Amino acid sequence: MDLLSGTYLLAVLLACIVFQSGAQEKNYTVREELPENVLIGNLLKDLNLTLDPDVPLSSPLQFKLVYKTGDVPLVRVEENTGEIFTTANRIDREKLCSGIFSENRCFYEVEVAVLPDEVFRLVKIRFLIEDINDNAPLFPSTVINISIPENTAVNSRYSVPSAVDPDIGVNGIQHYELLKDASSEVGCGSLLIPPDEVLHAVAKDILPTRSEVQFITCQRFDFQEA
Repeated sequence: MDLLSGTYLLAVLLACIVFQSGAQEKNYTVREELPENVLIGNLLKDLNLTLDPDVPLSSPLQFKLVYKTGDVPLVRVEENTGEIFTTANRIDREKLCSGIFSENRCFYEVEVAVLPDEVFRLVKIRFLIEDINDNAPLFPSTVINISIPENTAVNSRYSVPSAVDPDIGVNGIQHYELLKDASSEVGCGSLLIPPDEVLHAVAKDILPTRSEVQFITCQRFDFQEA
């Protein structure tokens, strides 16, 4: 490595050290689907920023948003006060963190510069997006037909497609139920359900709503004809 390259590398390392020394981190938790203008936090208070009266400032204290995750701003920072508010843009966890199924892994990040130079620092802010129960579970189809040979053994099992709920954790699917519907006449006497009844699978979360699918329409046929 020549002298010029070594000097350049040293300068870069020193710049990184200086940058990191002025950096801070702050974490907040934000529920998805919050309306506009909800107060999330106050950087002036939350960072314990105190101004030394003996150090004159070249300009008033300011909080400048210099970086955000994605193209759509989900929060805004009041430059004069450091207060953080939600914007009119929708905070949709399922869209923002599609494919992330851990409750503590969906983050929206911004960086705020505290000015002027006399008090400069860069603050990295991470907003943990908290999931709410805003989606009902859905089955891939509303009707699934199953044909059952007449010599089917007792306690035979038939699988049905799972329902999908974009919500996670306690807001996701909690259990499945079977509901009886006597409005349709179907010969299911070979199953462990009363004759002339249709079963419905129900995927339920803690929402009062649920998703249903009629998943058994029994068709008894002779095994030799199959």
